[in-house]
Amino acid sequence: MILEPDTQYPLPLARNVAAIFSTMNRKEVACECIRLLDVQTTPPGKIFVVDNDSTDGTAHALEAAGRTLAPEISIVRSSQNLGNAGGIQLLMDQAFGEGFEYVWILDDDSWPEADALERLLSKNLPCDSIRSSLVLAPGSDDVSWTYEIPTPSGRWKS
Repeated sequence: MILEPDTQYPLPLARNVAAIFSTMNRKEVACECIRLLDVQTTPPGKIFVVDNDSTDGTAHALEAAGRTLAPEISIVRSSQNLGNAGGIQLLMDQAFGEGFEYVWILDDDSWPEADALERLLSKNLPCDSIRSSLVLAPGSDDVSWTYEIPTPSGRWKS
């Protein structure tokens, strides 16, 4: 898709965004992710988490944490380890099935800054675009995951 200069594109509304992540046997990590999603300056419409057959009480800890949240939360208990990709696919299907228009995909150890979703929604971009947070390694300014972006000349750079 080619963006037309000076064209205003509609901003997604946060209530149309579902925050989703998958976890297994990392209850403290997953609960911290939920806590940080709860304090977003622009909260998501709902949080979906799949517990990939944890044996350490992760599902119970998530349910307890979810009772105190401002956004609605859905904990999906899987009877098998679907892996991260399988869990994310399950949650995407559920979120879109419930009418959400967008998903914000995180890892259980993705700990977003308080204004992360607000910033993701702040640019006038096409609705069918992919947006990504800047992911830094803990305790440093090193980029954890690089990705390519288009340049004005039409080429891509990392």
